[in-house]
Amino acid sequence: MSFKFREPTTSEELELLCVGLTHPPVLTDLNLTLLTPYAVQMRYDAEFWPDQATAEEAIYEAEKIKKTVLDCTPSETYP
Repeated sequence: MSFKFREPTTSEELELLCVGLTHPPVLTDLNLTLLTPYAVQMRYDAEFWPDQATAEEAIYEAEKIKKTVLDCTPSETYP
């Protein structure tokens, strides 16, 4: 199977690419709320800085999410 990867240039294009896709149920069980401050607040709020325990927990969750996603992704589609 050949897969040609091209990054979408807009959010709307990404949404159109994802319409109709199905994903393994294990991905719907991921809780990304712990990581939201790192994706949003940390970029825009110079005062945001988590304590050591919170940062370690976020790193652990991010690694778990990465592994889960890669386990569900065919290796030939890796960028």
